[in-house]
Amino acid sequence: GPKMAPRTAALLLLALATPAAEGLRRCSLCMAASRPAWSRPLRGLLGARPRSMAAAAAQYAHDEVTYRVRKGEVQTIPQAERYSSKDWVHNLRTLPTSRLLKRIGPIIMANTCWALFVFAVHSVFQFSAPGTRAHGLIGGALGLLLVFRTNTAYNRFWEGRKIWEQILNKSRDLTRMSCIYSDAIGARRVQRLINLVCVFPLVLQEHLQGFRSPHTLQPYLSSAELRQLERVLNRPLLIANKMAKEVRNIPDQKGTFSSRERLSMLNMVNAFSQSIGACERIVQTPVPLQYSRHTSRFLSIWCLTLPLAMVGELGIHVVPFMGIVTWGLYGILEIGLLIEEPFQRTLKLEVFANTIHRDVTDMLHVSDITEEPLEVDTETLQYSPPFHQLVKERTAQESLEHYAGIFQHDPLARSQSVRLAAALRHSVAQSRVPDHDRDD
Repeated sequence: GPKMAPRTAALLLLALATPAAEGLRRCSLCMAASRPAWSRPLRGLLGARPRSMAAAAAQYAHDEVTYRVRKGEVQTIPQAERYSSKDWVHNLRTLPTSRLLKRIGPIIMANTCWALFVFAVHSVFQFSAPGTRAHGLIGGALGLLLVFRTNTAYNRFWEGRKIWEQILNKSRDLTRMSCIYSDAIGARRVQRLINLVCVFPLVLQEHLQGFRSPHTLQPYLSSAELRQLERVLNRPLLIANKMAKEVRNIPDQKGTFSSRERLSMLNMVNAFSQSIGACERIVQTPVPLQYSRHTSRFLSIWCLTLPLAMVGELGIHVVPFMGIVTWGLYGILEIGLLIEEPFQRTLKLEVFANTIHRDVTDMLHVSDITEEPLEVDTETLQYSPPFHQLVKERTAQESLEHYAGIFQHDPLARSQSVRLAAALRHSVAQSRVPDHDRDD
């Protein structure tokens, strides 16, 4: 009869929900596979025909730290793309491939299915919904918990970034002091100090992330030192001690190098040692577990009871509404969990290590630091031509030929060289377009 129609529809919807969802998922996968190459997000530059440099830059992952191409020139600072208001289409298009969505996907699915079940039961038994007044009263407290959780995690992320900034600065300072006083220190000891400076960020990254890769240290350390590193737990502290020992053994040179210069260099080495403790403080001291558990439980109960309060007002629309609400609130909570431990998931420590290597080797070969060039074994340091030798007025074609040799030995840029070359080729094609017609 007419009275049974809503109940029958609800039961049929509940019974067909799982097969329908699976069918939609397979259909979307088939459509994505049959989609032409030019319409796929985050596609490679090879084979694509972007209409502007902005389109070419958009084909890099926005959060990928790499050497960006702007106006036909490769930027000398590795960086991620900055978001702007015009990226809203890109943000919506890449939502299905969002890593955050994949992490909270099971929670969204569970809350959506629960909302569908509540709607089906409400359609059958027609129970009275209490309304959203109670959820509105406690929603403010939940918002404060989420904001405090996210702010605390961001402060930890920013503190980790400042620690590695100090490591970068002290590496440059120690290298500059070694080059300035190279006549008193000696070329062999300068090379030894530079090797240890290049090793320190590598072993610190391994210390924080919990892995070891001895082959990355072979160009800088001897076999005996590599075996010595395998016998200790705190490897970056051992490297800092070796740096301090090298500084202590520098002989005094009257009028050139004295205890004052030695103490200055030892203070720089002490900064390396202090950075180890600062990083360990972030790793060993998470946000209190009681706070994290209470926030998760509070949010779970709030989301699970929300369909009961809104099903009478929204009807079947409570199902997509709960999916959006769960995605927004649990996404905020998950962002806090992701950036809480910056050394594991957020900060690109390999970029900092590569930057130190690049700046240190560049500093050894600039002409204004020492009166005479140092006889330093650049092959041991895996030296690549410094970026400061580039001429800013180069055309895009000249830059393409020049960077082909540079990126051959750059650990960070090697993986990006193919796309970078394609972007430079595109800039050559765009060089015939008048300046007022370019979308930079």
